[in-house]
Amino acid sequence: MTETRDSVAETEMDQKQLAEQLLAQAKKQGAELMGPYGFLDLLTKNVRETLDAEVNSGVQFRVRRREFRRAIVI
Repeated sequence: MTETRDSVAETEMDQKQLAEQLLAQAKKQGAELMGPYGFLDLLTKNVRETLDAEVNSGVQFRVRRREFRRAIVI
């Protein structure tokens, strides 16, 4: 159980460090942090698009696999 807690704590720390690095980079570049085209808005948009692409690629794979199985049966 300790290993699980340690790995979760490590992951949280890695994510926090990543967020701090992204924020520092945005500030260094003079980006607005909030607002319609601010750092947070664009970051959220990019994460959402990446997740959508990941989910869609998995769905497409399952559909193609199902179609392939049907073609073999027929």
